[in-house]
Amino acid sequence: MLYTAPSATEALIVTGGLTKRTPEKPFKIVAGRGVFWLPLFQQVRKLNLGTYSVDVRITAQTAQKIDINVAANAIFRVDPSEEGIISAARYIEKSDDEIEDIIRKEFDGETRSLIGQMSVEDIITDRMALASEVITNITPKLLSMGWKVDSFQISSITDDNNHIANLSKPELARVEQAAAIAQAEANARVIEKEQEAERLTSQYRRDTDLQVSENTKETAKARAEAEQSGPKAEAEARIEVEEKLSLLAAAQAKRREAELETEVIKPAEAAARERLITAEADAEAQRKLAASIASEKGILLEKEMLDNLPAIMESLSGALSNGKLTFLGDGEDFNSLIARLVGTATTLRDTLGEASQEISASSNPQPSTQARY
Repeated sequence: MLYTAPSATEALIVTGGLTKRTPEKPFKIVAGRGVFWLPLFQQVRKLNLGTYSVDVRITAQTAQKIDINVAANAIFRVDPSEEGIISAARYIEKSDDEIEDIIRKEFDGETRSLIGQMSVEDIITDRMALASEVITNITPKLLSMGWKVDSFQISSITDDNNHIANLSKPELARVEQAAAIAQAEANARVIEKEQEAERLTSQYRRDTDLQVSENTKETAKARAEAEQSGPKAEAEARIEVEEKLSLLAAAQAKRREAELETEVIKPAEAAARERLITAEADAEAQRKLAASIASEKGILLEKEMLDNLPAIMESLSGALSNGKLTFLGDGEDFNSLIARLVGTATTLRDTLGEASQEISASSNPQPSTQARY
């Protein structure tokens, strides 16, 4: 007994053996696993389940009797169902090239049949529709053979009489015209952008020149102001220094004045005040002494006058009695004389009192109330 295992893209077809077979299933199919078989009684063959690719190239007439050349590519494989594998197993004795040739002929015939029913314009306008129709029409037949179509794509459609080329000329002209217009518009936009760039560059240069000029003016102005501000600042600094020196001198003078006030003036005022008090005390004492002396002198004079007054009056009376005095007029003259004598005595007393005061004042002068220094 032997054991055979298929690859991932293969199926095993086991024929023979003691098992009874039917026409619908004449052999055993094994896929995805291995199988044991008896060499003398059974036979095992491998069926390719992978894809096949064939190129289809035909020349066919359209409904307009125009010959066109069509190139396409078809991809197919074995139908993975049990019925498909049984149907495809009929081609197990054939090589891949023989199988591809069989399938190619099927695609050739179906494609040629469909082209004969269509116009050139329809074919070149919608080739996908032609390919879809080919797949739709050929699929049932290939399934009956055990094959399944994966894709059918038309790669090119041409003709030997330039009919397709002539059909495309209006479109080509339109496309060329549209391309020319688009190119012209693009060129215009490029020129516009270049002009805009030149304008911006010119404006930038102008703005730069203006800014440079403005900066130059401002620099010159600043330099001139700096040159002028130098002496001005120096003068202001000198004035400020002088003001500070003046303030310092004033502060020093004020401090010196305070020092003089503390060290000289106040002691001098105190000394002067002390001398003034002493002088006033001495003057008061002298005044009182002089007043006392003057009072005593006045009293003595008054006393002496009063002591001599009787003698004077006696002398006057004696004169009157001796008749040594002669009065003219009536008795009023005598009375007047007596009154005058009494007044003279009073005046004499007052005069003595004033003299006493003058003597006291002269002997006691008033001192000044302000200290001199």
